[in-house]
Amino acid sequence: HDALPILRLLTIWSLLLTVPTIVTGFFGMNVLLPFKDSPFGWLIIIFISMFLSIGLLETILKRIK
Repeated sequence: HDALPILRLLTIWSLLLTVPTIVTGFFGMNVLLPFKDSPFGWLIIIFISMFLSIGLLETILKRIK
């Protein structure tokens, strides 16, 4: 039972690190993309990743409590 909190923490970290990887991987594809011509496109992508990661973290923390 000692490994359960460690495994839970590692699962949370892996989920949180997966979201930015998926978002940046999508924008790394060689296809027509939104925000391509915007000078702040990279900033918008970073905010999208942060927003999704924070939302996922809130959801996970609500389920734990």
